[in-house]
Order: sequence, then C-alpha cells, then structure tokens
Amino acid sequence: MKVKFKLTNLATAQPSPDVSIRVQWTVTNSDSCLSDSTVTIDKAITKTTDPISPIPGTKALLGAGDAAVLLVLQPGWIVKRVSQSTRNPCEPKTIMFSLSSNVEVRNGATITVSGLTNFTQITKSLTIDESSSLLKFSCITTESSKALSSTGEFDKDKGTVKLTLEETLTVKSVLYFSFVLRNPCAALEVGLSVSAIHRNSCASLPVTKLGLVSVKALDFTLKTSNQSTCWPDNDNCARVSFKIRPSSNSKWILFTERQLANPDVSR
Repeated sequence: MKVKFKLTNLATAQPSPDVSIRVQWTVTNSDSCLSDSTVTIDKAITKTTDPISPIPGTKALLGAGDAAVLLVLQPGWIVKRVSQSTRNPCEPKTIMFSLSSNVEVRNGATITVSGLTNFTQITKSLTIDESSSLLKFSCITTESSKALSSTGEFDKDKGTVKLTLEETLTVKSVLYFSFVLRNPCAALEVGLSVSAIHRNSCASLPVTKLGLVSVKALDFTLKTSNQSTCWPDNDNCARVSFKIRPSSNSKWILFTERQLANPDVSR
C-alpha cells in the first residue's frame, strides 16, 4: 500500500527528523463481559537518500540525502555564475549572470547585484538583456522567457544594480541575464555578490558571492626607435613607436637631438 500527501516546507532550514508510522486498530471482543482490545504497531521509516532530480540541462546539484523526508535546506542560490566580455580599461563591459535558487522567488522580489564600484553607466537607462529558462509546472517543461523587468536601477555610489522580478522564479528555473557598464580606466578586481528580498520577507535569499570581475592596467610596449643622423651639431630626427595596451593603436613621437634634453612629446 502506498500513501502520499502534500505538505508545505518551512521557510527556514531544518534537518530531516526521525519518521515512523503507527498502525493501530481495535479488536472487538465478542464477550460483552470483556473490554475491547487495542493493537498498536510502530515502525521506523527508512529514509530515501537518492538525490533530488537536477535542474534540466545541468549536472546534479543536490547530493545523496537531500531527498530525506522533511529535510529543508537553507534558502540560497544553487547556480551562481558571472562572466565578463572584456577586461580592457575605459571600455564598455557586458557582465553576464546565471542564477537559480532552491526556493521559489516570487513575483515582485528585488534582486540586487553588489560590488560594482568604480563602474559607470553608459546610457540613461540600464537595459537588461535576458533569455531565461523558466520551468512551467503545468506542463513540466522549460521554455525561454523573461522574468525580469527590462531595465535595472544602477547606483554608482553604492556599486549596486537592482532588478525587479516580474514573474515568479520557480525552483529549478534559471535566470540568464546581462547588462552593460563602462570599465574604470584603472586596474581593478572586485568580487560581485547577489541577494533577493521578497515583498513579505519570507524565504529571502541572503547575500551570496558570485565571482570576480576585473580590469587590466593601461601599459605600453616600445616597438621601434631610430634616428636620422649621428653627425655632431646636426638636427636629428628621432623616431619612437610604441603600442598602448590594451588599445591596438600606435603613436609616433618625433623630436630633434637639440630637444632631447627637454623633449616636447606633444608633437
């Protein structure tokens, strides 16, 4: 015999408790002079330790024991990845995110990406480019869709981007989104974090480290140098060619021997 019933998990973590089943029935005594007897059998239930099915298209994220009855995990991000399009200073950078949680993140929640200090916004509004994989329980399939608002709120002083969830992010759905900010013109390496707050503060997701984004330092390499003459007391045209990294442009500086003591490199 199989019996199943639905429960709603707690909003806070708890370990799997010991579970047992009790079967009890009453034996009616045919002799009216004797009272009825009650029979009780208690038996512990063996917990299933198989891992819960993984997010579609990914490797298993939960391990043995995670299917144990009434086990509730700490709400958190189970997919949390960040990547970047360029490390070149002063250039626009596309920052790309992949996020999935082990708890339903409801419509109206605010997702905050922090750590974006020294970056600047390029356009008047911060456009969010998104192609998420949302799990629909009605048909148990995933489909590409949009769950976030089309624009985000960038706070340069705090180094944060706030996003509004316009569609509930179900468990095993994955948010794929990106936005563009301008890199600072100095070398930088910062760690990004993400958090989510529900309107009712139920099962909000704590601040979680995502990964590093970085910016290269400006530098140059000397390519060639030569001169037009080595004769004394003659005007000399010295040529120097160098390449600025990471920019691919080269610049020539021309000056005469008499100017070498105080060269004017602006020409």
